[in-house]
Amino acid sequence: MATTSPDEIYKRGYHPSEVNETPINCLTLSSLMRKYSLDHIDILQMDCEGMDGKIIKHFLHDGIHPAAIHFEHANLHSDERVELRNLMSSHGYDVIEYEYDCLAFQRSLY
Repeated sequence: MATTSPDEIYKRGYHPSEVNETPINCLTLSSLMRKYSLDHIDILQMDCEGMDGKIIKHFLHDGIHPAAIHFEHANLHSDERVELRNLMSSHGYDVIEYEYDCLAFQRSLY
C-alpha cells in the first residue's frame, strides 16, 4: 500500500515493522500544469488512498477546476465527505457518490 499518511497504514492493521518509508519527489497539480504548459484539465482521475479530499481542496483553492473529477471517497471520513461535497458545490460542481467513488462534473458542462 502506498500513502503519504502513516495513520492510513496502521488503521489497516499493518505493524510498524512491515512499513518501509521511501522519500519521493512530489509536485502540486498547479506545478505539474506549469511544467507541461497546460491551461486546463478536462478529466482528472484520482485514487490517493485517503488524501483525495486534501488534494482536491488544495487545487480548488489554487483556482484549478477540471471539467470532471473522479475520485475515491471510501477512505474519507463522513464529515470530510460532506465538507468536500459542499466545497465542490460552491465551486460549481455537481457530485454523484456511488459505492467507493465520486464523480464530480462542472455544472457548466450541461
